[in-house]
Amino acid sequence: MDVLHDTARPARGSGLGQVADTLMHLGPRRGLLLATAFAVLLSLALTLAAYVVVGRLPGVAPLLIAALAPLIVIPLCVAPFLHLLHTLEGMRAELARLSQIDEITHTYNRRFFLQMAQREFDRARRYRHPLAIVMLEIEDFAAIVARHGHSASDAVLRRMAGIALGSTRTLDVVARFEGARFALLLPETGADAAELVATRLAHELASDPVQWAGGEIIAGARSGSAALQPEDEALDSLLRRAELAQRRH
Repeated sequence: MDVLHDTARPARGSGLGQVADTLMHLGPRRGLLLATAFAVLLSLALTLAAYVVVGRLPGVAPLLIAALAPLIVIPLCVAPFLHLLHTLEGMRAELARLSQIDEITHTYNRRFFLQMAQREFDRARRYRHPLAIVMLEIEDFAAIVARHGHSASDAVLRRMAGIALGSTRTLDVVARFEGARFALLLPETGADAAELVATRLAHELASDPVQWAGGEIIAGARSGSAALQPEDEALDSLLRRAELAQRRH
């Protein structure tokens, strides 16, 4: 689901970007072998060309030097570059992941949810497939914060997130939408099935106390859902109906 721009590598259209992409695809060991083999062939070709220009044939010694020099120099020069390249790629991937994830609940954040929702909305309208959104909001969340503090409220958020993540499919998107509100994007799901999901998640949160360092908290949630309708020409329409359904409960 990575939809973020690649910021750690050179642009793909540049020669350096293409070389970096090739080396990243091959991995450090195979990338080093490829670079060394290419350097050996290039060194031999240039040595032969130089001797042809002066009208002579190279002996064994010049050819050996031309072949051995890259075998020594290239690993010393290229290996640090490949290590740096893979380190940067790992950092880029981690930054991309962090930019999509809510720090407290480890669900997706609002930005990523809206990106995926727009993509699924366009696909569902194009191919006339079902799509639904479920909204869940923890009740009296401000009172929980005021009475028990942020450690307790974070525990409630994580419990709600765990319930949602544990009750959905891999193709669904679970996000902390804002504050104490969660949003679930359910592709290939109709209105009745979405309403069942919303009701089940709210019931599961209320059925057991949330455990935290200071004891237990009884928490509830208001839930609502909306399914894609032919008259929905924009994602905002579907989101607005899901929010209204959640507030009515």
